[in-house]
Amino acid sequence: MLAAYRSSPVNRSAQTTAVLDQLDAANNHARRCFDALREKIGSERDATPSTGAQVVALRFTERAGRGQISLCQHLSVTAPNPAFWTPWAPGRIRCSACSAQSAQRIKGTPEDRRCDSCQHDSGGSIYQNAVLIPAASLKLPELIAIQLPIVIIFGLCPSCQRVNNGNTTHAA
Repeated sequence: MLAAYRSSPVNRSAQTTAVLDQLDAANNHARRCFDALREKIGSERDATPSTGAQVVALRFTERAGRGQISLCQHLSVTAPNPAFWTPWAPGRIRCSACSAQSAQRIKGTPEDRRCDSCQHDSGGSIYQNAVLIPAASLKLPELIAIQLPIVIIFGLCPSCQRVNNGNTTHAA
């Protein structure tokens, strides 16, 4: 999510440097988490996202733009860490531990078989996917705007996964 910090000209430099250093560390951590997840699910690194992945990412940005997503209690823009968003629990961006708990809660349920793009029951074949939205910052004279790095984790049915520019991942 996005946060803004106001700082006086006296301490702006030190505060800006500290926040941007933390944001850079969070971005590197998110990239490592993302790469580990992509390796685990057998997906190519930096592959062009499928149309289904683009649909899921668009849903995220639309919800975020409408203010329909909150942070879990363990995340803070004042101490940036990787954050995770899942379409099956779309109202919250979660820390790593809370995201893992959310995934465990749907295991074996109808939601676990539902494609996060077309919303159809896949009959059991779901391709796990992930998209990384890197952290961002905007520095203005008396303002720093921060967005946490966010990994979007989702599953696609075989039909939505097929439209993937020749790249494939493995069914879960």
